[in-house]
Amino acid sequence: ESGTPRGRGRILAVLLTLLAATAAAGWYFLAGPGAPTTVPQLVNLSSAQAVAALDKAHLDARETQEFSETIAKGIVISSTPGAGASLGRGADVTLVVSKGKERYAVPELLNINQKTATTRLAKVNLEVGPVTTAFSDSIEKGRVISADPPSGTLLKRGSKVALVISGGPQPFDVPDFRGLTPQAAQDLAQESDLVLQIATERVFSTDYDKGTVATQAPADGQVVRGDTIELQISKGPELVKVPSVFQKSSAQAVAILEAAGFEVKVNRFLGAPLDICTGQTPSGGQFAPKGSVVTITIV
Repeated sequence: ESGTPRGRGRILAVLLTLLAATAAAGWYFLAGPGAPTTVPQLVNLSSAQAVAALDKAHLDARETQEFSETIAKGIVISSTPGAGASLGRGADVTLVVSKGKERYAVPELLNINQKTATTRLAKVNLEVGPVTTAFSDSIEKGRVISADPPSGTLLKRGSKVALVISGGPQPFDVPDFRGLTPQAAQDLAQESDLVLQIATERVFSTDYDKGTVATQAPADGQVVRGDTIELQISKGPELVKVPSVFQKSSAQAVAILEAAGFEVKVNRFLGAPLDICTGQTPSGGQFAPKGSVVTITIV
């Protein structure tokens, strides 16, 4: 039957089919999608240049990024497969493109507490470095006065930022207001940035003149700017009526005068054999400052 026209037609059809399949396969592997191609040199090209080179080689780019200390941002670090590899057309080539140097900006840290500063630094992959304390009249105690390096500085991951924390205002010795007039006390307080609180009730004082500062609280130790000092103004010494001790024994005279709030000086005349008070200064009935000295003469 193969010799018949019908048989020859069947053979010819099979041959044509085989020829077409062979041609299609040849096109696919030589010029079509299955044709081999070579990965070009891509390292050190810009991302756009690398994509264009792959497109020309009938390959597709897949891009990832990573930091690099040596390769500029946007430049290809490596490719997978590497240059010279043989691939079918349309295959993927992965490009690793540089994001540049890994750097993080120091955040704003001024006038926040140390815990918050630590959290802010951690969020940008930085750490707290040495922490020191300094006095400050403007920054509240416990808050950041300064950072080194300052905010905005670009640093490597894990770099440390030194902090200076406020210890509050610098303490100083409390001024002595005693003996000053109220106006002079106010002037001194203003110079020291202190606040005065003057009591309305005045007090007796044998040490400070009437109308001047007699007491203050605190009277010693240290204060800081803005602290309050409480003052009391002197009414002068308390005047007490001197009791008469005429013709009293020395022991009686001393006891009576001391009970009245006086100190006593005893002058004994010729050994004071009679032990009787014959005189006193100030004399009985006069007024004298409480705590002052009354002199008696004993004979």
